[in-house]
Amino acid sequence: MKTVSSTQWKKVMGVLSGRLPDIALSKIRGDLPHRRNVHRFLSEYSPEEIRTRLNSYTSFMFVRHPLERLVSGYRNKFGNAPLDGYFPSHFAADIKSRYGSGNVTSLSSHLRGDRRVTFEEFARTLKMAPSFVCLVALVAAAAAYAPPEPAAYAPPEPARCYSEHLSKHFNIGDKWTEAGCQQAECVDGQASLTQCAPVATADASLPSARCRQVAGAVDGQYPACCPTAVCDQCYSQELDTVFDDGAVWTEAGCTQVTCDKGRVASVTCPLVKLAAGCRLEEGDATGAYPSCCPQPVCPRPDQCYSTELDQVFDDGAVWTESDCTQVTCQAGEAVRVPCAAVAAEPGCEVREGTAGGQYPTCCPQSYCPTTTAPPPPPPAKYY
Repeated sequence: MKTVSSTQWKKVMGVLSGRLPDIALSKIRGDLPHRRNVHRFLSEYSPEEIRTRLNSYTSFMFVRHPLERLVSGYRNKFGNAPLDGYFPSHFAADIKSRYGSGNVTSLSSHLRGDRRVTFEEFARTLKMAPSFVCLVALVAAAAAYAPPEPAAYAPPEPARCYSEHLSKHFNIGDKWTEAGCQQAECVDGQASLTQCAPVATADASLPSARCRQVAGAVDGQYPACCPTAVCDQCYSQELDTVFDDGAVWTEAGCTQVTCDKGRVASVTCPLVKLAAGCRLEEGDATGAYPSCCPQPVCPRPDQCYSTELDQVFDDGAVWTESDCTQVTCQAGEAVRVPCAAVAAEPGCEVREGTAGGQYPTCCPQSYCPTTTAPPPPPPAKYY
């Protein structure tokens, strides 16, 4: 921007680009817009970038009346500028020593380091400075130059985008994959980048599911190269553990839990209908399903079960039941023998057996009184 009012325009461009503070332009120091960290020169770009800018960028120039420009420049640089400003502190002494009026007052002011440059001195500097003389000669030569007839108007080519990663040009609307699995789209000569979406860590539709990140395809195109979430794991709140798909574990109450692609399926101990002679034993409280479930225990084929006593007897065992029946277990079969019938003989009576006693004492017995006198006591002996 080496044109009219370049300092002001550089301030505007610097603020728009964010390299200068967003404050009133008058408060931005005049030297800041000219620094290399604010605006890059064309020579600082690569040859490819230079060609892109020359082919697609638009140049513009603002023109003012020469005298208006002269007065404006003086006011901006010296007239309204503070004495410790950039131009008074850097150029005032040189202007006054080279192009001052030459009177004693000017000389004494120069010796005192006076930075007050008059409009006359400013105008004389522009007229007599070597750079200005060269510029006048250049303008005169340009005025004498007869330019060729302008060529027929050709509309500019659409702006294109260049990928340094792929070393390739793209037209407007083209899409491609940049390094880091980014999707690029050419928009008005600029590449608009789209990043991979964040990978989910949970599935709202499956509270029990937990997600794991799976890497995308190596050297794949967007979005195939992006990482994805696979929510096939299950979380056990009771155990505070994450299980993989297909895992099986046991929770409280002897419940078997299976992880099925993020969903949990629970199975509890089945209800057991006991057959005659069977009993239910508690399972292993610390064991895994199904060993922790209650287990039915039934007699062996050679054992016998007493419904009345609710007891299992081994082969050959003998026991008495409530009707004073003797029961014997013979190879899994209960053989029952009741009390024999008892008839009272003459002079005898039938008495009931011992209540609650074992067979045969619980059976009725025939009782006959004896007629024999008891034997006499033994004779006394003296020692």
